This record gives sequence, C-alpha cells and structure tokens, in this order.
Amino acid sequence: GATLADADAQRGLAAVMTNNLDAYRYYSLALEQAQMFQLHEAIALLEKAIALDSQFAMAYARIGYVYAVRLGQGEKAMPYLDKALSLADRLSEKDKLFITAWQATAARTPTRAIEVYRDLIARYPMETEAYLRLNYVLQTQDRNEEALQVIRQGLVTDPEWKDLYNHLGGVSMRLGRNDEALAAYQRCLQLAPNDPNAWDSLGSLQQWLGQQTEAEDAYNRALALNPEAGVAIIHLGNLRFQQGRYRAAIAQYRRYIQIARDDKQRSRGFGYLAWLYLQQGDLAQAASAAKEEMRYDPVAGWESLALALQQQDQAAVTKVTSGVPRRCCTSRLLMPGVIVPSVASSR
Repeated sequence: GATLADADAQRGLAAVMTNNLDAYRYYSLALEQAQMFQLHEAIALLEKAIALDSQFAMAYARIGYVYAVRLGQGEKAMPYLDKALSLADRLSEKDKLFITAWQATAARTPTRAIEVYRDLIARYPMETEAYLRLNYVLQTQDRNEEALQVIRQGLVTDPEWKDLYNHLGGVSMRLGRNDEALAAYQRCLQLAPNDPNAWDSLGSLQQWLGQQTEAEDAYNRALALNPEAGVAIIHLGNLRFQQGRYRAAIAQYRRYIQIARDDKQRSRGFGYLAWLYLQQGDLAQAASAAKEEMRYDPVAGWESLALALQQQDQAAVTKVTSGVPRRCCTSRLLMPGVIVPSVASSR
C-alpha cells in the first residue's frame, strides 16, 4: 500500500528540493517512523536531513507537522513551519497548502485547517494524505459522520492505505458500528501485520467490546513488536485498571513515564496515576501524582480537578480551572465502567 514516504517519493527529489541523496533518505525514513508512531525518532532523522541540507524546506515542514499534528505541540511546530514557508521557492503549491493546514492545527484553529484540507482535496483529489488529515481534524471536532465520508473517499483513491483503515475503525467505534470497526482493523492488520499501532487499535476495540483476553493479547502483540509503544503501554495499564489489577496498572503507567520523551507524555502518565489513586481513595498518592502531572503540563488539570473536587477544596478547584482551555479528550479507557474510543491512537 501507499505510505507517506511513497507519496513524497513519487514527487521525486525535484519536488522536495534537495540534491542531497542522504538527506532525502533520512527524510523518507522519518516519514516511515512517523507512520509507526516513532515520532521522536522521526524528528531526529529530519534533523539529520536538515544538517545535510539547511535549505531542505520539506524537512523543516515535516518536523513542524510531527509537533503540531502528531504530538499536539503547536508552539514547537510554528518555527519549523515558518522556516519551511520562508523557503517557498523550494516548495510545490501542494506542499504550501499542507504547511498552511499544519499551521492552522498548530494555532488551534481547526475550522481553518478543515477549509485548507478541503481545498487541497479539491485541487489534488488523488492526494490521499489530505483525506487522512482532514478526517482526523473532523473527528477531533466530533464531526464523525463527515469524517467517515472523507475516509471512504480516501479509500477510493487508495484502497490499500492502512492508516485510513485504522481511522475507519476508530470513527466506526465512536458511531457504535462495531462490526465495521472490526473489519477495518482486521484489514489494517492484513496490510501492516508488523505495525504496533494496528495491534493496539484492535486491542482497543476488543476492550471496548468486553473481550479482555483478546485485548490483552493484542496489546502484548503491539509491545512485542515495539516494547516502547507508549499507547499500547497505557492501554494495557487501562485494561489492568479495569480488571482491578491496580499494582499491574500502576506498573504500566510508571513504565510509560519511564520511557516518556517529552513533558506532555510525562504529564499524561502521572495523570493516569492520579486518577487510579483517586479511584482507590488514596488521596495522598493521588495528590502527589496530580502535582507531578501539573508540574510537567500546567494546563493538564483533569485529574487535578477531580482530586480537588474529591477533597472539596474550592481554592484548588479555582486554581485548576482558571485559564485551563477545554481540552480535546484523547483516550480515557480507565474510568470505571467507561471506555472512550481513542482519536489519538490513530493519528
């Protein structure tokens, strides 16, 4: 099937505007790593590409893309995206549109991102990545039926794009179409049997359906392929939590914190710990974990808010909620009796 690397490779070296073959090789490898959710590895490879060609516009752009679209770190993304556009003579019109959409995501203006992606598709109807990215933004805005339509359009252009099947599974879950979700995830695994994220997505569906043994097997398959697959580590922890195996869940969350590559990931891990301790009624441990969550990400707030409410601490509630934006929930598979399908796992 097509990959992001293939899509850019088809445009050739002239389109990405580098004459350095080694730089382009790093660039292509980076796109493959990004597809496999090895996002920090992708950034490192793109930095190597830039070191070999300081005018490699799309290498700057893809770093911005990883930060903005895949990691949700718009502030880090902007300088790279701006740098890419400053090298406009080394960009195609299609590339400029993608970068504009990524800038909109970095600036947290999803309506603008949707507009640009629709323009991209209208101009370049065979550009599968535009369908992928448009569908994701629509999902984050709870426009799931629209996202489903976009995915199906994308699959007409490339019936073997495994990431579109992954997204098809996710949006089908949120719409309650579990049979369609299962078929989509199975097709994704047929196309990419060694993709840890594909196994994790299947596990999420199985957990959603109450098939805990099957879900555990899928998460373990993901971790066998990549022991540092963070989303699978978290989801296995959530499964342990759901099973009442709290020590095992804590071990998974601490493992996630141990391998975390940035402060947002560390904050997320401590947030899960805070929620688990809160559910156990261990307010001291919950408070400690919530403090760490907020230390690594001052606008985290969700678990800390729950803890403040639990303690009936109005001053803490005010502090946590003041200035904290409404966050887009990704996956909260650990709430007792509730499993929320994840948008983040299919980015």
